[in-house]
Amino acid sequence: MENSIEVPFTTTSRSLNQLGVRNPPAASNNMKFECQKSVNIICEKTVRYSFVSHLSAALSREGISVSVNDEDFQNQTVNDWATVSVVVISDLEKPWFAKLTKVTERMDNNGHLVVSVIYGVDPLNRGFHLVREFLKARNIKAHRSRSSTDTKHSDSELVEEIVGEVYEMLFPTERIGIYSKLLEIEDLLCKQPWGILRSMGLWGIPGIGKTTLARAVFDRMSNDDYDAFCFIENFDEAFLKKGLHGLVDEKIGKVLKEKFGINSSYIMRPSLLKTKLCDKTILVVLDDVRDPLAAESFLGRLECFGPGSLIIMTSRDKNVFPFC
Repeated sequence: MENSIEVPFTTTSRSLNQLGVRNPPAASNNMKFECQKSVNIICEKTVRYSFVSHLSAALSREGISVSVNDEDFQNQTVNDWATVSVVVISDLEKPWFAKLTKVTERMDNNGHLVVSVIYGVDPLNRGFHLVREFLKARNIKAHRSRSSTDTKHSDSELVEEIVGEVYEMLFPTERIGIYSKLLEIEDLLCKQPWGILRSMGLWGIPGIGKTTLARAVFDRMSNDDYDAFCFIENFDEAFLKKGLHGLVDEKIGKVLKEKFGINSSYIMRPSLLKTKLCDKTILVVLDDVRDPLAAESFLGRLECFGPGSLIIMTSRDKNVFPFC
């Protein structure tokens, strides 16, 4: 296994939806699902095509639906469908107080979530402190950009910070630093050449959040980056119950049929299977691996898939990984 990460954060036992793990919604629930991960950015026209465009693009890359409202600040409305409003205050000469009041009233009345950004405002400006006090009184964190007299954040750092907060608002958990861990994993994966079967190990003591993190990575990557994907919970238990052939047939055979229209009987004919799948990528998560030989035998059946495929394993014992 190419890389492994120790998982140093804790989580409580909650449902997958509460943990922010997004199962594919049923067709009838598509609109509700979209609303649950939607953001409305309220800003001035002066920053719409500069800072806000970068923020919007970064949120979209996380699978978050974004709308931008740059109409006259005083006359803007708060979109009812959005879960989070990101209010970018860049001109203290405009009626920011009325707008923030309107947004925070919705927060108080129905649990609407608010993120504030003070962008390009000199902290020596008298209005700056009024904004800060307003936000502090409502327990809203004020993200700040770099200004001529302050070096709080560069734009790229500010965007990353805001996206991290919005992400954990939309997919609420009791995990600490889940977004930063996702970025760390992506960074490690980027260092692995694409032309190989890539791998990643997550290890730590029981109950520390390995499965939660693996699910977050799986959910983040499965829909966009891979031709097929498979998550196997309690791998050793499933392996003992089904056996190698039964588990491969149940998990990988199902993927072959649903995604590629390939009969599961091809699993036992690897040479034929490879010709059909050599240009296809798969994402597979093996959760709670304890027997490295069982994992090795299972992973051997995935060699037919093409370069760029990714295997993620979780284990309480990091010594499992070198054998896989």
